[in-house]
Amino acid sequence: MRDRICDLQAQLSGLDMEKVLRSADPQAEALARLTGSSPTGVRTALALLVAVLIELGSGLGLWLATSGAPAVKQTKRPEKLNAGEEKAVPETRDDSDAGASAEAWAEVRVERHLNGQLTAQELRADYQRWCTARGAEPISSNAFGRQLSEIGIQRKRTGGRTLYVGVGLVEPNRPSLRVVG
Repeated sequence: MRDRICDLQAQLSGLDMEKVLRSADPQAEALARLTGSSPTGVRTALALLVAVLIELGSGLGLWLATSGAPAVKQTKRPEKLNAGEEKAVPETRDDSDAGASAEAWAEVRVERHLNGQLTAQELRADYQRWCTARGAEPISSNAFGRQLSEIGIQRKRTGGRTLYVGVGLVEPNRPSLRVVG
């Protein structure tokens, strides 16, 4: 074994290192010949390209992970009253707005899908089944649509139909991934 190691060391010491390094990267050599640049310049350019692609990939991943997250709703600050003033109690909405909120349903049943789209009827039917299963009274269709818009679910009108885009329903017995934070 010792003899074999000595033979290998002798062979390595006799190598022309410039020739070895030049042929160590044949892709850079070929690109250098094609572009008329030096192999060192090509290696530097390739390293920069890889760095840029990594940065773009990480940025895109972050964007995809967070773009579907609904924006945090801003609550209004309480109004300050001057001495002796009474705060007016706002009138409540009609009874059609009382009931299980669309926001509570959406937290459990709706997930973001990049190319997903569902009709208003599909979402409303799932919401009504969800309410029935919980013994809750569903809110009106108008209030339902308004609450979906308030939590950031986008809708569009196409051919007389209302579509909610970028969403899908969570499959039963399958946990959904949510962005928290």
